[in-house]
Formats: sequence, C-alpha cells, structure tokens
Amino acid sequence: MKERGDDFGVDVCGACGVMWFDPQELKRVMACEATAAEIDDHKDVRERRIAIFRGKVMKCPRDGEALIVREHMEKPDVDVDQCPACRGILLDPGELRQLAERSWREKLREWWGGK
Repeated sequence: MKERGDDFGVDVCGACGVMWFDPQELKRVMACEATAAEIDDHKDVRERRIAIFRGKVMKCPRDGEALIVREHMEKPDVDVDQCPACRGILLDPGELRQLAERSWREKLREWWGGK
C-alpha cells in the first residue's frame, strides 16, 4: 500500500504496518508533524509485526540486503532498521510519530526564535 504526501510516496505494509522510506524521503515527511501522524496511523499492527518477524533478519525491500538496527541520528532514543547499501530506512508503527515530534527543547528554541 502506498501512502501519498505532497512530494513523496511511503510504502506501508498492510499486514504488519512497517513503513519504507527511500533516502531523503524520511526528512521530508518528518518536516511536518501532522503529516507524519496521519501516515503513522497503524496502532493495531505493532504486536503482529513483532510476532511475524521475531528472530528473523529483516531484508531491504529495494535490494534484498540485510537491514541493520541503529539509533536514529537526530533522535537517538528511536532505533531504526537501515539498509547499508541504499541507505533506505524501515520504521515500525509509531516510530515515524516519534521521529517527527519536536522535543520540548526544540519547541522552546522555536518559541524564542533561536536556533
């Protein structure tokens, strides 16, 4: 299933809710918290995803490479699955919302007009 935005298309698995983002696509989606929340609306699938993939190596849907789990650079409390070859990112349900939410520090900086 393909979720559409203004200038992107996000691949979403209807069975387990994972989302695939090509390189740079995730940054565009994260720029709008409301869009991210709308796309990441698969609340009932997280447990199914855990059951389906428990103990299995996740593969990149683009090139078949084994995905590696790493901390997201901007939000280290969120682990993402990334392809070492094409640099695409696979997100579990709920992770897009976490990545798009601005921290209280970011909101405070924005309010004060600073960087």
